[in-house]
Amino acid sequence: MIAQSGRSAPVGTALMTVGVLMVLVSLTDLISNVVPTDPGSMEWRYGAVGVASTFLVTPLLGLVLVLAGAELQDRPGLTKAIGWLCWVLTALLVLALLAFVLDGLQFRQMNQDERRTLVTGGVAIASGKLLGGVVAFALVARSAGRLGRSAKPKDADSNLVVGRK
Repeated sequence: MIAQSGRSAPVGTALMTVGVLMVLVSLTDLISNVVPTDPGSMEWRYGAVGVASTFLVTPLLGLVLVLAGAELQDRPGLTKAIGWLCWVLTALLVLALLAFVLDGLQFRQMNQDERRTLVTGGVAIASGKLLGGVVAFALVARSAGRLGRSAKPKDADSNLVVGRK
């Protein structure tokens, strides 16, 4: 746990505010790029997941800022919630990656020979970004879980007896 000081609460609030803003702005940008939705269309899914792969870093950084702010403010419940959210996002990214690769292979076959190389490169780049996102969100989730477990109860110091371990 981070050492507490009288000045950590305002810093924690600032970190959480900026982090939430980063997540919301990034989600708004993503949604504006994939609307109107057509999840039944392979082309739309391929494009939407490809676009989503470019939006991974900003919300991840936002969640890390919220996590740091929660730790500074000694809010283990929020720390655990960020951890669980990151695990859910990790699982969703794994599913998105699998679907994207399958859609990409199908999309590649629909194109003419000269465009197949471009599609293959696009699938490889976006898949690398998605895989990086899976690893990063999983590491943040794991770290948040460790922070949540290491939080000591508020009255733990009241049980100390001088001279005993």
